[in-house]
Formats: sequence, C-alpha cells, structure tokens
Amino acid sequence: MENTTSIHNISSLYSIFLVRIYMVILTFIYPFYIHVYRMNREWDQKTALYHIIRHSYKVLQKFYVLLYIFIATTIITDNFYKDNNTVWFLYYLYFMSQFLILYLMAEVNHFLLCLLAFQRFMIYFFPWSEKYIRFDETGMSRFVICCYIIFGLQLTWELGISHNQCFFYIIINFLLLLSILLYLPIAYSIQKTYIPLYFSFASEDLELLVGSYKVIDSFLTPFIVQISYLGCNRRNLMTLLWSLKPKNVLKTLCCPCFTAAPRVAPRDQSMYSSSGLPLY
Repeated sequence: MENTTSIHNISSLYSIFLVRIYMVILTFIYPFYIHVYRMNREWDQKTALYHIIRHSYKVLQKFYVLLYIFIATTIITDNFYKDNNTVWFLYYLYFMSQFLILYLMAEVNHFLLCLLAFQRFMIYFFPWSEKYIRFDETGMSRFVICCYIIFGLQLTWELGISHNQCFFYIIINFLLLLSILLYLPIAYSIQKTYIPLYFSFASEDLELLVGSYKVIDSFLTPFIVQISYLGCNRRNLMTLLWSLKPKNVLKTLCCPCFTAAPRVAPRDQSMYSSSGLPLY
C-alpha cells in the first residue's frame, strides 16, 4: 500500500514538473511567434491561406490571456485560500470552464486544418480553383463563427444529453486522417521521401482513452500551431533564426511587435514552392 502511494506521489510530481516545463516553453515561444507573424503579415495577406493563419493567431492571443489568468488564479487560490472549500469549488468551476473553452478552440482548429488541407490540395493541383475556394475576410469570419456555434452545440449535447465522447471525436480524427492523405500526393509531387504516421492502440476503456486524447489535444494544440507556423516555410524559419541572434533575441522577447525586416539572401523562387504558393 505504501509502495503504491509512493509511486502515485512520484507520478504526480513528475506530471506537475512536465506541465511546468510545458508552460515555460509556451511562454518562451510566444514572443517569437508574434514577431514572425507580424513581420510576414503583409506577405501572408497575399495568400489564400491568410484567413486561417490569422484565425490561429487570434485564437492563440485568447489562449494566452486565459492561460495567464488561470496561472494567477491558481497561485492566489493555493497561497491565500488553501483551506476555503467555497473558493476551491469556484476555482474548480473556473478550471472546467477554461478547459471546455480550450477544448472547443482545439476542435475548431482541427476542423480548419482539414479545410486547409483540402484548400492546399486544390490550389496545388488545380491553381485555377483558388479564386473559388479563397474566402474574403467577412466570409471567413462568418464561417468560423458558424463552426464555433456548431461545435459548441455538439459539446453541449455531448455533455448534457449523450454522454458519449467517442462518436464526434472519431469523426474529427477521421477527417484529420483524410487531410493527411490529401498531403501525400503533394509530398510525392515535390519528391519528399516519407511522411511518418503514428498510431497507438491501448486496451483501456475507450471512453477513458478518448477523454485522455481530448485533454492532450487541447493542451498541445497551441504549441503545435506555433511550431508549425514558425517552421512551415523557409521565409518564416529565416525570420525566426534572425530573431534568435544575440543582438535581436532580447528585443524580440521584450517587444515582439518590432518590425525591422531581416536580411535574407535572395534565392531562386522555383526552388521553394508548395500548394501553388512560394514558400519564402
């Protein structure tokens, strides 16, 4: 019994340590993400993918506001109201509401990634289709609002009526798998050697497994969005590397809105293309 308790305590401490490390990484990477996004915004506006990139940027802004409020609330509650059950109950309600908001943003983001895969596939193989599948700002805003309403209703139905977490989650992940398949012809076309696909199977209860994956999805999505944007093409990556130079890193961390353009050596445009759009 004592060994079991000891193992549980070690596991809890290890989990807390990992969460703290993850928070530090999120805090460190965000200024660079803002910096690269703002420096490349003028170029991004000319692409068919801009509205999805812009939506991710706005969602991340809201995520970090919620994150820092949550951290401050946790510190205050733990240090000043440790023995107050009422405060802890309110804190629990606040935590659950924060998680549901984060989960909703992650699910909408997954759906938009599926849409992005379809859009890139069409633009890459059928460039003439860009004018038909490119959203204007108003149209994209309305579409995103509709997505949040639909996914919010689905979440309400799942929590209040169905209590079945699996069906809709499996559909979303099936769409994500299809989006991967849409990228395979593009990867083959530009002669990529392989794309690793990872699948895991477990014997635990399916509801528990799906619930665990939902938590992981929700908390990893902000990190994945930022890393994907920073490394998705040569132009963004060179801007990031320029920001990491000793003379620029403090300026970027303290003032991510700094907009001086980095000097990047010109390259042959034909060497860097994807989805019908230049990558630098």
